[in-house]
Amino acid sequence: MNALAVFAVALLLPVHAAFHPHIHARADCKTRTVESGDGCGTLASKCGISAADFTKYNSKLDCSKLAPGQWVCCSSGTLPSRRPSQNADGSCYAIDVVDGTTCTGVSATYDITMDEINKWNQKTWRWTGCGGLQPGMRICGSTGTPPLPKTNSSIPCGLESPGNKECPLNGCCGKWGYCGITEDFCTVNKTGAPGTGCQSNCKLLSEFDNVGKATANPGRNIIGYYSNWAAHRSCDGVPNTVLPAQRPRDLDPFSFTHIVYSFAYISRGDWKLTTTQSDDDELIKELQGLKKQNPNLKTMWAVGGWAFNDPPYQDIFSTMARTSSSRAAFIKNVLNQLSSYGFDGIDIDWGEFSKYPGTERGGVEADGKNFLLLMKELQAAIKASGKRVEVSFTAPASYWYLQQFPIKDLQEYTDWINLMTYDIHGSWDIKFNTGVLPHTAIPEVNQAVNMMLKAGVRMGKINLGIGFYGRSFTLANPSCNVGGCPMSGPGTPGPCTKGEGFLSYGEINHLIKSRGLKPEYNATSQTMTLKYDNQWVGYENPDTIAKKLDFVLKRAMPGVLIWATDLDINNNLLSSVLGKSLAQLPSSSDCPADGVWPRTEAGKKATVTCGSGGGTRSRPCLGPGWGTEESFFCGQSQLMIKAFGQCA
Repeated sequence: MNALAVFAVALLLPVHAAFHPHIHARADCKTRTVESGDGCGTLASKCGISAADFTKYNSKLDCSKLAPGQWVCCSSGTLPSRRPSQNADGSCYAIDVVDGTTCTGVSATYDITMDEINKWNQKTWRWTGCGGLQPGMRICGSTGTPPLPKTNSSIPCGLESPGNKECPLNGCCGKWGYCGITEDFCTVNKTGAPGTGCQSNCKLLSEFDNVGKATANPGRNIIGYYSNWAAHRSCDGVPNTVLPAQRPRDLDPFSFTHIVYSFAYISRGDWKLTTTQSDDDELIKELQGLKKQNPNLKTMWAVGGWAFNDPPYQDIFSTMARTSSSRAAFIKNVLNQLSSYGFDGIDIDWGEFSKYPGTERGGVEADGKNFLLLMKELQAAIKASGKRVEVSFTAPASYWYLQQFPIKDLQEYTDWINLMTYDIHGSWDIKFNTGVLPHTAIPEVNQAVNMMLKAGVRMGKINLGIGFYGRSFTLANPSCNVGGCPMSGPGTPGPCTKGEGFLSYGEINHLIKSRGLKPEYNATSQTMTLKYDNQWVGYENPDTIAKKLDFVLKRAMPGVLIWATDLDINNNLLSSVLGKSLAQLPSSSDCPADGVWPRTEAGKKATVTCGSGGGTRSRPCLGPGWGTEESFFCGQSQLMIKAFGQCA
């Protein structure tokens, strides 16, 4: 084409296309973009044409469905197509969803139908239909492979997380990229698009309900925690008999397989165990004296606890576990001090409630890894010593806190894990608006056990926690006094334990008797509820304790831990534990070991061999004392008697 022809064509272009900010020369017709608030009348005016011409040029246009971004014709001709094409790599044309994006607008802007949008996005991340568009989504505007979601460094798991991370402890990665263990996180949307249901590790906890039989002797451990401050308890305004002070000598040594003395602290810098009561040495001697009555009893020293994880102590565990040299010093001190005090083992309580490794209470991210190193190195030192030292640690019943523990690996370096299936709820729940709830409900206890199993812990390592106390609340409205009703805060302190939101079983029992209250049993939670004035208490009684033991036996768990021995009254709750437990506990009427004679049950005989000369000796246990040895001839002496008898 020569220059004259080019000039002639240029003269044919409409002058207003070059200067009008909203009108462009496109294919066959001149176009204008619909803006918010436009109607066909205003568009005709903006085009500079009559309404009749506008209708003629846009004969298929529905004026009631105009959408911002849509093109209309301001002249005769065909409306240009803006349909995106699939990318060369097979991916679709991606459209970023921002605030205000709608399928109607996308349809109008890109000349695609609503049906096409829905069809192309069936496998698009987090697609639930046009009604579910949210800022940050990327949707397909053409055929092709859907786009991956944008990476977000604040998302813990799933496709939006850096590196498509999975959750700790085999937890479910929910559709929003957060970890959990409930159905909200673990339910898979089998027919929906990716990101509309669980993303990984989606096995429901209920699938572990029948896991058990992992230990040959379920219910054998009865582990009682003794709190050293109980020796100095006094009650205000009620007789001290409501909850008597308890010293170790008051404990029945025949009712426990283990008694755990709580708590020792750790001194900063030299990493030694330190006592926390002025008379701890005397109390510990009393505790060890129980083993004279029952040589089978094991005693352990618990280090840590909730107060040790408050200022000024809260970082000591974390600091001690941080370096190999500080861990080595701690381990050396532990083994020496356990031996000097006469303990058979150690129980590590790295925190309570929100004070676990790696959480907001003085922890660091490496705490879980360092705790594992500590336990591994402790077991290596025990093995090198040639002594038998029992090791346990407590673990929370909440996924939020347990996820900080490398729990599957930790189980290899402990005799058992004491799962604290109490305090699942309390007055701290006020910030979650859950209302008043029992702290030991069996469905949540079951969930906590299954959480451990899903994390890879063997059932034979898990002791179930039982609380000899209740959690109390002050109701926001006393007329609403069932589970889930709003609270205004913790319950009134007890006269003996003197802590808000906490009542020992002894104090609860006193309330029931002194005020003529009628406790209620909840079949769903399998717990007791006490209601009076504006107070609500969830707790255990002997019947619900028995149900917890039934649970332990059904799931073939190795035993129970009790917090705490001093919160019971007249051994009411402990008797319920003993009535269901399969623990091989000696009786106080049994005969103690005496020289060659082993401990023997009352009413039975002990029999021992005479050695290389042959024969046996027997001695009856009359209970509580030994009888006279019945056969005392052994070896050659017995043969001589027989020979003399023959001669006679």
